[in-house]
Amino acid sequence: MAMITNHDKLRTLLSHWIEHNAEHAAEFARWAETARAEGLEPVAEELDTAIRELGWVNGSLGAALLKLVGPLPVADTLLGRNVTQTDDRGR
Repeated sequence: MAMITNHDKLRTLLSHWIEHNAEHAAEFARWAETARAEGLEPVAEELDTAIRELGWVNGSLGAALLKLVGPLPVADTLLGRNVTQTDDRGR
């Protein structure tokens, strides 16, 4: 039986974390909309901030994935953007 390497584990974990964060961002967006409908704009704005920050986190996770496995078309699909471009933090 072949041993699972840390390289393999990292590839799986990074992909999972990216997808999981995207699911959280979608949930945050739904709750931001609910908060706005309830007149809770400051709460909605914080949720919007969390969504943006998760995007930055996923960008870093995607960059780690690219460095681990090299450029793959699936990386852009998972991240929803071109990870070779910089974000508004200059990364």
